[in-house]
Amino acid sequence: MEYVIKIYDNDGRTKLPRAALRALKLGKGSKLRVIIEKDKIVLVPIRVKWPKLENVDEDEALASKHLAWYGEI
Repeated sequence: MEYVIKIYDNDGRTKLPRAALRALKLGKGSKLRVIIEKDKIVLVPIRVKWPKLENVDEDEALASKHLAWYGEI
C-alpha cells in the first residue's frame, strides 16, 4: 500500500488517508511511533494497554511503557 500525503498546516501536521487508517486499525486518539531511517519515515501503531493503578509493580509498568514508546534500545 502506497500513498502520497500532504503536510497541510503551519504546524506541520500530516493527514493520513482513511484507507491507511483502516488498514492500521487506527481511530481517534490512537498513538503512532515514528521511526526516521535515512530518507524514509516508518509509522508503527502503539497497541499496548497500560496497566491499572491497583496492585501494580510501578517499575514493571514504567519498563513496559518505556518499551512501548521507544522499543528496545
